[in-house]
Amino acid sequence: AEKIFYRPTGWYHSNFSLFETLGDGAVKEGRYQELLRSEFLQLLQKGGLRATSSESIDGDEVFLKVSLGTDNPWLGQLAEHYMYTMPLNEDLYEQKCDDHGVHVPAYTTFAEPMANKLEDFRQV
Repeated sequence: AEKIFYRPTGWYHSNFSLFETLGDGAVKEGRYQELLRSEFLQLLQKGGLRATSSESIDGDEVFLKVSLGTDNPWLGQLAEHYMYTMPLNEDLYEQKCDDHGVHVPAYTTFAEPMANKLEDFRQV
């Protein structure tokens, strides 16, 4: 495994412990994949991302779910870059309803300067 990931001393973050866990001997493929997935998940989490994994029903695939979380400062920058539409705070405009009496919120493209006038990001 170390041959695959070889980099000069100091290249990896000090918390990268895969080599110590694997040791110098041979490792079975399943154990290697399990350790590598665990290390990768921890690196994502230590980097400020929300990351979880789960297996498929038959156990032959592993799914990785990665998100920024609603409190991450990068989320606003991404929303602005991708012109994400956000609902305006309801107290900023007159509430409107459709023909069925269902409230229809007003939306606008996200921009950092007006973030305080928009509803908060929510986890979906």
